[in-house]
Amino acid sequence: MPRPCVDVSRKSLGNRPFAYDTRRLALKLPTQMTTVFERLLNDGQITAALEHIRAHLDSDSGEAVFLAAHLSISGETSEVFEERSIRQLRAAAAKSYAPAILQLGMRYLFGDSVEIDVARAATCFKSAAEAGYPPAMYEYGLALLHGKGVKQARTEALAWIRRAAEGGDETAQEFVLAPGLMHADD
Repeated sequence: MPRPCVDVSRKSLGNRPFAYDTRRLALKLPTQMTTVFERLLNDGQITAALEHIRAHLDSDSGEAVFLAAHLSISGETSEVFEERSIRQLRAAAAKSYAPAILQLGMRYLFGDSVEIDVARAATCFKSAAEAGYPPAMYEYGLALLHGKGVKQARTEALAWIRRAAEGGDETAQEFVLAPGLMHADD
């Protein structure tokens, strides 16, 4: 049985049980918080970007924690940044924030600051895909198509990729339009 996408102990959550609650997930992404954050970063206003999300960090916002995971703190070594970034990414994923769940899956897939675990990556992709996040639908579809971390299932894979394309994922749209790739031969 594959390990869950996020291991969360009761100690790290206080007494709250852990469960993905997809009803809390904002599927209209990016939200205004992310849009403003990215605009500030693109304008070189890193301090303002941090201040923009700081108020949301204490409000149980997975999105704010996810965004904070991408900012290096002044004087932080790259090793300390990676450790903190992974911790925050896991925390955002534990709050059911689909982009964090997907990114955590990508890290498991490629071994980016974590050990490679393709089964765990597929679990992350499936979780974010079931929450309705098109980029995760595409990645989960690819995992199913190639049997990476899950049993190969071409028909189901193509259905997920099609849903991702319909949801606006550009890579999935390109896949769907590529000659001969969408014909199921199960």
